[in-house]
Amino acid sequence: MINFDDQPSGTLVGVSDYLAQDVTSIRELEGLGTFARYGISRQSQPNYIGTGRNGERGTDGNLGWDSTIEFQFTNLVNQVGIGIADSQGGPEILSIYDTNYNFLESFTAPKGASTYAGFSRASNDIKYFEIKGDLFAVDDLQFQFVPEPSTILGTITL
Repeated sequence: MINFDDQPSGTLVGVSDYLAQDVTSIRELEGLGTFARYGISRQSQPNYIGTGRNGERGTDGNLGWDSTIEFQFTNLVNQVGIGIADSQGGPEILSIYDTNYNFLESFTAPKGASTYAGFSRASNDIKYFEIKGDLFAVDDLQFQFVPEPSTILGTITL
């Protein structure tokens, strides 16, 4: 699990900050606000990530915290999920893509709630995970891959 508490609140989120945890890149795709770690007192302490009050598309009275956040995984995964905080302007749309950035599936998280949402698939085919929304922040990214049977070493005694 990546909970974005590894650096102090206010620290910018770098594209390769989580390479050691098998996230090849993390990017805010719209260039809105300041993509950083923020302390949100009502949620998981001490940090969530988002674009802050200046991250606004201009459609909802300048509330901020709008963005499209993309995670790229080092390996293909079959499960991914993330906590979404204070979805007040949303709903947030979560989408997954394969290695060639072909769309696989999407889910719309409920508006007005703090929730945990994600995907579980039968095969390791998720390379990119994207969240697009209005007035939200995220935390607690979790993902996993299931090793292919041919890569599992060992013997079975009957």
